Amino acid sequence: MANLNLTPSGLWFTAMTAGVTPTPATGPSSEAQIPERKPAITNYVMDAESGSFRTEGAPAELKHKKVSMASLTADVVADAIIAFCGGHGDLVTNLRLQKLLYYAQSWFLALHDKPLFTDPIVASDHGPLLPAVFGRFAVFGNGPILRTLGTWVFPRALSNHIDELMEVYGRFSAYDLERLSCDEEPWKSARRSLENGGSGTISNDAMKHFYRLRINASQK
Repeated sequence: MANLNLTPSGLWFTAMTAGVTPTPATGPSSEAQIPERKPAITNYVMDAESGSFRTEGAPAELKHKKVSMASLTADVVADAIIAFCGGHGDLVTNLRLQKLLYYAQSWFLALHDKPLFTDPIVASDHGPLLPAVFGRFAVFGNGPILRTLGTWVFPRALSNHIDELMEVYGRFSAYDLERLSCDEEPWKSARRSLENGGSGTISNDAMKHFYRLRINASQK
């Protein structure tokens, strides 16, 4: 485990790395059979003033569109994750994106006692999933997402959060993240609810409670 100072971000990193121990995948990957596609937007660069990622290649009137933390949606956070991956030479599939959005929301709730976005997360057969975001990128199937609909300048607080998220979870495939998230109580609880006629939504309270326990345990 990394020897980090117990700042909020350090606590988060320590807590996450303590719980992220999926065994190497032995079955078929959720990211198999990736079709060849040409991206509509290929360049992701860092905004010099804010340190935030933005996408290039869209019409000029859409560039540098700023968004605040108070107005974040799951779509914008998804674009931030895709931008991060593009900026680091990585690719992200729709299923992998769903799990990264889930962990982004969960740890933000645990750290800040408020959600990063208000979009619901459901406990699907393949782990946490945001129906609207999943539908937005369904055209890519099991292949990598090679374009986004927004060109943003993301707030520094979001960029920092995504940096820390990807430091821990970015090294895992969609298959790894599915196994990891399905082994944790928030998903299990929502699935039990679904089996008993509930909505199958993973509640903010469940996410906040579970991952805050990780933070508290890392301080002992």
